[in-house]
Amino acid sequence: MFGPTSRYTRSANLVFLTNDGRTVAYLERRFAPPGATLPTLVELPIDDSNHGRLDLIASEQIGDPRSFWRICDKNDTMNPFDLAEDRGRVILVPIPQP
Repeated sequence: MFGPTSRYTRSANLVFLTNDGRTVAYLERRFAPPGATLPTLVELPIDDSNHGRLDLIASEQIGDPRSFWRICDKNDTMNPFDLAEDRGRVILVPIPQP
């Protein structure tokens, strides 16, 4: 269902059976790892060269713009826009793990 670079690749597809006999499909919840447990590839400031665009940073540093979520995990945030707001803020880019 999800591609190999998706954060949900390892999440199971589950089914809930309601009291009235309906089935509801849902995706198993994903818990992000603590950022400190992920090895750091590089530290980068948010500036005019990257405009706080995590997809651009992920493309340049990791080789896949869809891996922006790895940067979120490393910086302990769920919302990528939280990281991009502050010019000059240093973000950590992790070494991609399989």
